[in-house]
Order: sequence, then structure tokens, then C-alpha cells
Amino acid sequence: MTAPSRVDSNARWANRYRTLATVRSRGDFRLHSVRDATTGLERTLVVAADGVEAQLAHSALSRLRDAHNATDHPLIPKVLEVADEPAIALLDFPGVADGNTMLQRVSERQLKLSYGAADAFIAQLRDALRSAHTRRSPLGDRPLCLGRIAYGNLLFARDGSFCVIGFGHNVITDDASGHFSGEPACFQAPEVAVKSELMTPQGDYLALLLLMRSLMPMVDFPASFEKVVLGQLPGPESEVIRSSLEWFNTNVYGAPPDQRASIDEAVAVSTRIREALDLKLEPDEFRATVTRLLEAEPAPASVGETTLELGPGARWIRIDAGDEVTVSRRGPMRGILLELLAQRERDDGVGADCDQLFAAGWPGETLGEASRRNRVYVAISTLRRMGLREGIIHDGDGYRFAPQWRITSHR
Repeated sequence: MTAPSRVDSNARWANRYRTLATVRSRGDFRLHSVRDATTGLERTLVVAADGVEAQLAHSALSRLRDAHNATDHPLIPKVLEVADEPAIALLDFPGVADGNTMLQRVSERQLKLSYGAADAFIAQLRDALRSAHTRRSPLGDRPLCLGRIAYGNLLFARDGSFCVIGFGHNVITDDASGHFSGEPACFQAPEVAVKSELMTPQGDYLALLLLMRSLMPMVDFPASFEKVVLGQLPGPESEVIRSSLEWFNTNVYGAPPDQRASIDEAVAVSTRIREALDLKLEPDEFRATVTRLLEAEPAPASVGETTLELGPGARWIRIDAGDEVTVSRRGPMRGILLELLAQRERDDGVGADCDQLFAAGWPGETLGEASRRNRVYVAISTLRRMGLREGIIHDGDGYRFAPQWRITSHR
């Protein structure tokens, strides 16, 4: 019996696409921001991880292509190409960050989205789901659904646009076999958690609302909404909002699958809430916020392999045989460099998070979470100014050396 072939993702596609950034580096499918060496256009490349059974990976990416290309919505990108040897899919979207990265940047900067901007974001995702639901699933005679939605399903571009991926085969939340991968911050209806084949449009909407609830701490709610929730705003508008929120609890969150309200019904109730509060959707504001967050770090240039040399104990660094840059008097940054080196050597697909880098840079110190994150962020920013701007990346899982950089170290 012949053993199934395994994906070796190192090389052949790299001759055509220059990696600008790694967007996602865990699970059976990895995402890279790339530039096509032929056209110069930026795209998002989905690549099966090393060791994944090649036939399974190609079948999964083919289902992704068929589903995405059957839809007609600007937030669901087309798949321009699927290839095997290795298994890849090229998305027609210049994604540079996923939702996990964006969420971290919002948290690091302690930003608050306006209610109108956040509401517009959810409304646009809802419309994309509704558009997909008008098509048939490649897995059977039923509406095309996402099933599970995680922050990793959302990709963002530098111009503030975003998209949702994972129809046909959810390359973010599922492995190549179609089983749940354990993706963190993943939202799904209860019946989908029991059996993924039970996905429905109403279940997709419930998953989206659960994602929306997780964003609430980062939303600046209008004073009138707060007063309604606290029972401090009398009048007919207050009653409309209270009864509408209760309707959602009864007919969406708390309803069994076969009695859950339709998306159209839920949209009508959402509109009543918005009108009662005299609020408007603010998609332009949301887009501008995304642009500002992604402008925090300039787009990396398309480059070949870069070599970073670390001196003993990371006391100095050298890039591409250039001059030594002294780090000897910067203990925390030396500790962070050594931790990033250890992460590279582990090669376990998991980046170094803020807690790991803080412990490496300031061993034995105890600070609150916000202070720890701020120290790490400042240290990483300083290292980037010292020449590692494209060399240290954050891909949603944590910090790491960029995969196209070769790291050498003097022990």
C-alpha cells in the first residue's frame, strides 16, 4: 500500500511569489501576504503546511475555490488559482493582517471603535453571509454557509478594506480533513459545535452575533444606549430598545435551531434599535480606523532572503554582513532577541507572546498586563528602528523572526 504524499511547502511557489509578510502561521493552512513576481500585484496566498496530506489539502483548497468563485460579493474574494505540489490557493485580496492582529493592535493602542463604525463592520459581514447563503454548498444541496467564524477568517488590507474567507472549506477553523482545528476565538452555533454538517444561515448569523459580543469592550457606546441598558432613559424609544434586545435573547441567542429567527427578521429588529437611538452606520470611519492601525508599520519591501547575525548573548546584531549594531547595553532587547531565536529554533508554529517576551526581557519583574504589553511593544519598536523592521513580525499568534530571514547566532 502506497503511503499518501505529504506537502512540502518550501520552495516552488516561492519562485513566483515574494513573501511580504506572514499573516498566519498555525494550523494546516498558512496565509502569506505576497507579491506576484510577474505582475507585481499583491495577493494573499494560502499554503498547506508541511506534512499535510497533499490530496486532502488540494481537495480542501479546490472546495474553497469553487465556493468563493460561486459567490458575488465584494467581501468574499475570488480564488485566482489552485495548484498542487505544493497545495496552494491564491486569493484576489491584498491581505496584510488578519482579525487577530487587528484586535491586538486595537488593544495595544487602547482604542475604542465608535458604535457606528463597529455596527457598520458587523452589518457588512452580515451582508456577505447573506449573499453566500443564496448559493449552494459544494458539500450538499443546502445553502453555502461558513459554519464557524473566527477572527482569523477576517483579512485586512492597507487601504482599510477587509474580506471574509473560508467558504467551501474553512481553512482557518478546520484542518485539511474538515475537523475543527481548535482555533481560538472561534464562534459557532451550538449545533455546529456538535456536528459541523448542521450549519445553517441562522447558525451563521448567531456565530456573527457572538463575535460581535466579543467586540463590545472595544466599542464606545453612545450615552443614550448606556442609559437604556441601565434603565435610566424613560420614554417610547427606551421601550423599543429594551423590547428589541429581549427579542434577540429569546429568538436568536436562546432559541433552539429549528425555531431561531431568520436573518431578515433580525435585520429588521436591528434597524429599529438604530432608528430609536438615531444612529447611522459609519463604514468610512471603520475603514479609516483600519487604515490608521495598519499605517503604524510601513509595508515591507519585497526582498529575497535576508541574513540576521546575532553576536554572543545577542550583544550585537548584523544584517546582511553590514556593520555591527550594539545591543550590549539594552538588556531587555537582548533577552527578547534570544527568546525570538529560541522560538525560531523550536519551529513549533507558535509565536512568542507578550508574556514570554516580557519574562525574557525583564526576568523576575511583576507588572500589570497593560504595562507588560507596553514595555514589549516599545522594545520591539526600538529593535525595528535598529534595522529589524521587516525582520520581526507579528502574525496573530505572537512575535517571530520573519520566515524569509535566515538567522545565525554565535553562542
